[in-house]
Amino acid sequence: MITLRCTAKAASALGFSLVADVPSGTSPLGDWYINLIPTPAGELYLFLNEQSLLVVAVPRSTPNLLRGFVARVGNVLSMIGVSNKRIEREIEHFREARVGKTLSKRVLGVMNDAARRCQERAARATLESKLSLSDLELSLALMPQATLGFRTPAEVTVSLLESDSNFGAA
Repeated sequence: MITLRCTAKAASALGFSLVADVPSGTSPLGDWYINLIPTPAGELYLFLNEQSLLVVAVPRSTPNLLRGFVARVGNVLSMIGVSNKRIEREIEHFREARVGKTLSKRVLGVMNDAARRCQERAARATLESKLSLSDLELSLALMPQATLGFRTPAEVTVSLLESDSNFGAA
C-alpha cells in the first residue's frame, strides 16, 4: 500500500477529498507527494517521494494516472540502477493507494523547487525538441539535494531499497 499526499490543487484536479489522518504506506520509500504544475509542454502531475526526493512526472492527459505513475516509477528506478527483481518487489506496494493531505513543509519546499526545474526544462524543450520525461526525471534523480546532505535522490532511493529488511521475504 502507498499513500499519496496531494496538494489542494492536485486533489481538486483529481476529484479527491483529502483526509488529514491517513497513515503512511508500506513501501520502504514512504509516501509520495503530488502536485499539478503547468508547463509549456502541458500540465504535469509531479510526484515527489518524501524520503528520497525522487521525482516522477506524469502528463495530466494520461488516461489512468495511477497506472502511468507506477510505470514511470519502474522506469526511473531502472534508470538509476535498481534491479528488475527489486523494482517488481517495490511495485507490489503500489497495488493499493490511499490519499491524504500533505504533511511536510520540507517536502513541499523541495517539490516547489522541482516544479520550477520541470517548468524551465519544458520551456527549453519546446524551443529545441519534445520534452523527454525520462531525461527530466533522471536529471532530477542525479541532482544533489541539500536536504539529503548533498546526496542525490538516486543514492538515497537505492539505499532505502537495499536496506529494506523485507526484501528477502515472501
